[in-house]
Amino acid sequence: MQKIIIFDTTLRDGEQAVGAKMNINEKILIAKNLDLMGVDIIEAGFAASSKAEFEAISQISKICQNSTICSLSRAKKEDIKASFDALANTKNRRIHTFISTSEIHIKYKLNKTHDEVLEMIKSSVAYAKSLTDDIEWSAEDATRTDFEFLCRCIEAAILNGAKTINIPDTVGYFTPNEYGNLFEKLTKNFSNKNIIFSAHCHNDLGMALANSISAVQSGAGQVECTINGIGERAGNCALEELVMAFKTRKDAMPFITNVNTIHIAKMSHLVSNITGFAIQKNKAIVGENAFSHESGIHQDGMLKNRNTYEIMNPFDIGILSSKLVLGKLSGRNALQDRLINLGFSLSKDEIDKTFEKFKALCDKKKHIYDNDIISLISNKEIIDENEILSYSISSIENSKEISLKLRYKGELISISAQSNGILNAGLQCINKALNISPILEKYELKAISMETDAQGIANIVVRNGEDYVHGIGIDTDIIMASIKAYFDACLKLIL
Repeated sequence: MQKIIIFDTTLRDGEQAVGAKMNINEKILIAKNLDLMGVDIIEAGFAASSKAEFEAISQISKICQNSTICSLSRAKKEDIKASFDALANTKNRRIHTFISTSEIHIKYKLNKTHDEVLEMIKSSVAYAKSLTDDIEWSAEDATRTDFEFLCRCIEAAILNGAKTINIPDTVGYFTPNEYGNLFEKLTKNFSNKNIIFSAHCHNDLGMALANSISAVQSGAGQVECTINGIGERAGNCALEELVMAFKTRKDAMPFITNVNTIHIAKMSHLVSNITGFAIQKNKAIVGENAFSHESGIHQDGMLKNRNTYEIMNPFDIGILSSKLVLGKLSGRNALQDRLINLGFSLSKDEIDKTFEKFKALCDKKKHIYDNDIISLISNKEIIDENEILSYSISSIENSKEISLKLRYKGELISISAQSNGILNAGLQCINKALNISPILEKYELKAISMETDAQGIANIVVRNGEDYVHGIGIDTDIIMASIKAYFDACLKLIL
């Protein structure tokens, strides 16, 4: 089995995703967990870009015990020196320097000649090498670069001290066959050099994972990726997808990594909560539906043998078990299994009657909980245990008062709060009702469509100590959508 180096750039390329800005404490928290997870190299940021970025890299380099910490630099001495200084607290450091090599970038972005670009590669890599041994050089927009010129650039970088050569598909342009063929040619051309070729793929055409795998199969020894695939535009190759592909399909891909996959689910949700980027429900590996089954046919298969519909064990990524979600597509076997797990032993006739009521309920209610199932048997009215029911607003001198009605653990609660702002008063009501006081870290409100009666979707991230949780709320009333999102997040903290 060949070991593949995992280079995580969540804190650098991932943060370049629009809206994904992280503060220093958030970056440190993610870095700690990446280090614990077994990531080989953490690209902690771009030291020369700001004082805050420099400080974040410096702090991360102090706390990480296992991973090599890397800082990105343009082909400029001041950038490279900033990276070196930020990494002064660790022996396991890497300086990553880059320059564009494609014709369109050289002409329009750099306004340089090919010879000038070659000289910049030589001088920047040589300077970085004079400071530390572990140097990575990247050819930005490599996949749209003339092959002969790309080879000249790589040769210049190697001769001046680069040990890792990154061949990024910067704009997500290549197909897997093209990217694999490029790595095959490069590894052949430089087979006598003691270097590692690295893949860095963007997902503009949805091929980042496939391209990364193709590169590894064609000689790449390192892959650059991010948690949840976040990054510029459509994002990067998702770390969790790459690592689990290797783990699951050893027969087709005989590669291993140092990543301890049991941390994957935790890392995915940590990054999602910090950035406020909700994880797509049907996202591979970490989506809420990845190990969930609602179809009656699938549930029946799962009850008989999990391997009928699952190729991975959820425990391998840190999830305790798969979920058989009861809904309108569920069958009798799934309902009967849930009833048994709840401690009920019913006759066939009782199960048939309960199943009829269950199906009727599914047409009225989106989420079916265990209490709903119990209520079906006891013929009680079905209600949501936790929900925001209504609110009203009144003005008191220079402040606003909200009176909020909600249901928490089945109990009806009416509560009021005053503030200068309507939303703040609503959040205070929830804090009082739940007896908590988390910190609101992020708040985002968008319209789902352009219609005048469009629903608003609110995304909220709250923090309690080191726990970050994300809540979402949807309503045609944007105040209600925001209150629902905050309530959703707070429930995750306490339930």
